Amino acid sequence: MAFVIRTNARFALGASGSGLFDEQGQLVGINTFKTVGKSAYFYAMPVDWLKTLEEREVENEFPITGKAFWETSDGNIPYFMQAAAPELQEDWPKLKEISSLWIKAEPNSSDAWYMLGLAQDGLNQATEAESAYRKSLALEPSNPDALYKIGLIASKKGNKEEVKAVNVALLAIDADVAAEFSKEAGCESQC
Repeated sequence: MAFVIRTNARFALGASGSGLFDEQGQLVGINTFKTVGKSAYFYAMPVDWLKTLEEREVENEFPITGKAFWETSDGNIPYFMQAAAPELQEDWPKLKEISSLWIKAEPNSSDAWYMLGLAQDGLNQATEAESAYRKSLALEPSNPDALYKIGLIASKKGNKEEVKAVNVALLAIDADVAAEFSKEAGCESQC
């Protein structure tokens, strides 16, 4: 997979070829492209891949022919890219349609199940959304987006034990995300 870092634009500067930095100012990737819209997502090549590229011999011929996947028609664009615009535009019916197709093609994709949950959440299908988020989490227990949503659902239900477990899991992934979760879940300092 060529583009593995997906982050909100607040962490990225510039456009294709520019640096992607974490909140400590450390270079973590090289931006490759972004989705459309004001709150765009950037996709980037991890910076640790650069060392591998430096060690390879220079190639004089481009080994790939045809169009890049982002140049093809919508039906041939990877699902994660198809889902980006409806997510940003909060077009929940379209996101549900795309994520359902994505799940059919890749039933073990945590991201596909998360996107389905997000769409169902937006369509006020709370029970279905929770089920999709839990499936996403079962496939990838460290998926911070699914953890966050499950934690908010637990908070609404008054399930303090699950809220605390989600907070602990998020803390192990990203302290800033855990702090944001604590605030949104209504915890005083930490859940």
